[in-house]
Amino acid sequence: MIIASIMLLGIIIPAGIYAIQSNSTDNKSNNEAIAIAYLKNAPTFKFDGILSSIKITDSWQAQTFTYPGFWGVTIEFDCSHAGYGDRTGQVVAQVITHHSISMHVTEGHVTLAIIDNVWNEITQKMVN
Repeated sequence: MIIASIMLLGIIIPAGIYAIQSNSTDNKSNNEAIAIAYLKNAPTFKFDGILSSIKITDSWQAQTFTYPGFWGVTIEFDCSHAGYGDRTGQVVAQVITHHSISMHVTEGHVTLAIIDNVWNEITQKMVN
């Protein structure tokens, strides 16, 4: 009886955690819109991003056992100059540069934004 109760708890608790994370306002299109809005206002894109180039290439909900969970969104976009961040006052090559940004959206906020696996758009620093 004790073993059956423990096994039942092992099923109910994770299911309850998943139910908490999967509320109806936390949907794919909402999180994609949050990610795109963030990108449009982020320094790299805001400097010289090409609006018509924005394309969501992946979007997925993380299945975590801790609250809160997050949505992963990958977006590709182009800029009209090389480099990252606000490049005002810098000498930059004028060349169409293709980028990919991997983002995490947690409870309506972008909590991770890494461009090309090398630039942290939140901290405005190179990734170690």
